[in-house]
Amino acid sequence: MPQVSTADIFRGIVPFLVVQMINVAVIMLFPELVLWLPRTMGLTK
Repeated sequence: MPQVSTADIFRGIVPFLVVQMINVAVIMLFPELVLWLPRTMGLTK
């Protein structure tokens, strides 16, 4: 079984966290991207 340290795991997660933060920023800047489908379905005003 390979030895994997906690630091290796955290270093491996960093790119995914960066992508998630970019996604949240885009959603906050352009909420109409997220609200398009519910509006199309008549779920929001």
